[in-house]
Amino acid sequence: MRVLVLSDPHGAKWKVRKLITESKPDLIIVPGDIPSSLDFPILLISLMKRGMRGEYTKQAYYRYVERITFRQIRTAKRILEALGEFPEIPVLLIHGNTETEETRNWLRLYCHRYNNFHWIADDAIEIDDYVFVGFGWVEYEKQYSKYTSPGEIDTQHARLILENTIKMASYNYSRKKKHILVSHNPPFGYVDHLPHKNIHAGSKLVREFLLNGTFKGVISGHLHEAKGVHFSDEFFALNAGAVINSVACLLDIDEQKVTWYNNLVSPISLSRMIYKFRNDVNYSK
Repeated sequence: MRVLVLSDPHGAKWKVRKLITESKPDLIIVPGDIPSSLDFPILLISLMKRGMRGEYTKQAYYRYVERITFRQIRTAKRILEALGEFPEIPVLLIHGNTETEETRNWLRLYCHRYNNFHWIADDAIEIDDYVFVGFGWVEYEKQYSKYTSPGEIDTQHARLILENTIKMASYNYSRKKKHILVSHNPPFGYVDHLPHKNIHAGSKLVREFLLNGTFKGVISGHLHEAKGVHFSDEFFALNAGAVINSVACLLDIDEQKVTWYNNLVSPISLSRMIYKFRNDVNYSK
C-alpha cells in the first residue's frame, strides 16, 4: 500500500493537486495540525510582551480563542477542499496539538461532506490488510507545563484515551490485520530528535504500545525538525516532517520504502519562513 503522508500543513498554500497526481497514492493520511496556528497580530502582541511560545499560547488559546478558531477553520477548509478533488482516494485525518476544540468539532463534521474522508481521531478504520488507529493528542506532565496548546493533555488522560481506542479497534477489527497507529506525536526515541535542543521529544506512551507489539507501525509528524523513518523487522516509525516546511512523503508500507517530496510551499511564504526559523525566534511547539 502506497500512503501519501501530509503532516502539519498549518494552513499552508501548497501544491497539493500536483503532488497527489504525481505520487499516485492508494491512501492519504493527514496526521494533524491541519489549519494555521499562526495569527500575526497575536504573535506581535506576544513579542511586545517579551514572551515567546508560552506567551503566544496564552494569548491565542486563552484570550483570543474565537479569533484563532476562525482563522483555523478558514485555512483548514481550503486544504480539505483541495484534498476533496480526489474522491477515489481514501483520506484519513486526525487533529494535532494546535487545533482548538471548536476546530476539532468542525473538522469532524466537515469530513462528512466527502465520502472518501474519514475522521479517525480516537477511532479506527479498516482498509485492505490494515487497521489504522487515530491518536491526535500530545501528552505532557502537569508539573512541567504552565500553558499548553489545545491538543495537549496530561499523560494519565492520554493513556486512558489511547487504551480505550485500542480496545475498540481490537473488538471491531481482526487482530490478524496489521494495526497501524496514526499519531500526531512520534514515539520517544524514534524519529523525534530535536538537534537544536539535543533532546528526544516524542511520546513515551506511543513508544510503549509500539514496543509491546500492539502496532506494527506509527505514522506521525509534529516534530518538524525530526523528519525521518525507522524500519526494523518488528515495526516501523515514520515522522513525515511538515508540509509547512515544504516536506511530505510517500510511504510504501509493504516494501518498507519512503519517497520524500520537497518544494511544496513557496519560499517567500511568511508562515513558512516563521516555521523554518522558529528556533531562532524561540517560537516552537
